[in-house]
Amino acid sequence: MSALRRFMTDTVSIIKPDGKRLGPYQASVSSESITIMEKSLDIDEGDHVARLIPSGKEELYLVLSADYSSGLLSIPPGYTLKVQKTTALNAAPQTSKSTTINIHHSTGVQVGDYNTQHIQATFNELFQQIDQSSASQTEKAEAKGRLAAFLEHPLVVSVLGSAAGVLLGSIGVG
Repeated sequence: MSALRRFMTDTVSIIKPDGKRLGPYQASVSSESITIMEKSLDIDEGDHVARLIPSGKEELYLVLSADYSSGLLSIPPGYTLKVQKTTALNAAPQTSKSTTINIHHSTGVQVGDYNTQHIQATFNELFQQIDQSSASQTEKAEAKGRLAAFLEHPLVVSVLGSAAGVLLGSIGVG
């Protein structure tokens, strides 16, 4: 008996498309793959694997690919199956969002999912609060300099995009 067989702690059956069940087989099941050390396993893509769990229920897996290995030294021949669990709850499908906006006789309108105007307004308010504070001009200049250095950082620029440049311009940098 191969040392690997002791890791085959799951009991599975193969379900062919016509409903015929083959097995049971000892296997090792993980979320995306199943290993069965059987040389003459009748398995094809599109078959299902049923795993018996302690509650008496079955988990079903769709076989996406079945890869045979002839073994090596103490590793016996067998199959590694790439699978997808079909009894799992499926996440809600992604839906695309569609918005219709009609604008007439206007200028300076921005439409989009990444509202840089909000980012700019927030930073502009921060700059105004610095200017209106009772701190010395040196402290105000230092605070604005630190904000400018923050806005010039490559990671911040990649996140904020063009808003970073606009913000730097609004404080007299850039």
